[in-house]
Amino acid sequence: MVDKLFDTFNGHSYQNSEKMYKRALRQNSPHFKLWDDLLPVLKSMRFKVEKKLQDGTISTKFEQVPSLRNWISNINVYKEMFKYLKETHNVSSLLTRNINQDPLENFFCNIRSNGVRNTSSTSLVHLKLCL
Repeated sequence: MVDKLFDTFNGHSYQNSEKMYKRALRQNSPHFKLWDDLLPVLKSMRFKVEKKLQDGTISTKFEQVPSLRNWISNINVYKEMFKYLKETHNVSSLLTRNINQDPLENFFCNIRSNGVRNTSSTSLVHLKLCL
């Protein structure tokens, strides 16, 4: 099921594809059903953390790690974002692959380099130059 979750955030085709979750996000796409099914599972997951105390006893906690909280947040953001884009701008489909970390990294890399390799400057300086 986790591989399907990754596929939902890596949709790159408007056409039918071998993997149904690698298609564009649309109003009635199966992405929403999978996300609704996975949200309770992700919210319930905890990891056992044991810590040895000074008195020799072991303290045990069950914590939700940041990566799980971020997956939950991403799912909720995509659901709300698609709803907003559909209602406000009449967007009928969205390629989820285009809204992931790689394009953002490339964008900020271009801002930082500002056309030439400049390793000593800050991103804020380049951001001001681009505005």
